Amino acid sequence: MCEVVPINGSAPAYFYHMTRVILKEAVHMGFDEDTALRLFVQTMKGSAEMLLNSGMSAEMLEDKLRLKGGTTLAALDKMDELGFDRCLTEGIKACVSRCKELGNL
Repeated sequence: MCEVVPINGSAPAYFYHMTRVILKEAVHMGFDEDTALRLFVQTMKGSAEMLLNSGMSAEMLEDKLRLKGGTTLAALDKMDELGFDRCLTEGIKACVSRCKELGNL
């Protein structure tokens, strides 16, 4: 069950954290927080619908947005450079590890 926790139990916090970061940057760029929140939440909702209903994998959907020379690619390349995947992977491992520690108490 500990392996389920980061994928299901703790995952909402990951989305909330990402939302906080994106909202902070949106406000810094001049958006009001409510507008930025609505835009981002609708984007998350639409992305989830695509994952569930398009018949395409997450990798396929991402690849469709990785346009050479485009803005999305620039963002994803920077995230790769800064270790976004490693950050998520290590966070998931830490969650599982802590769950197992708590299970031994």
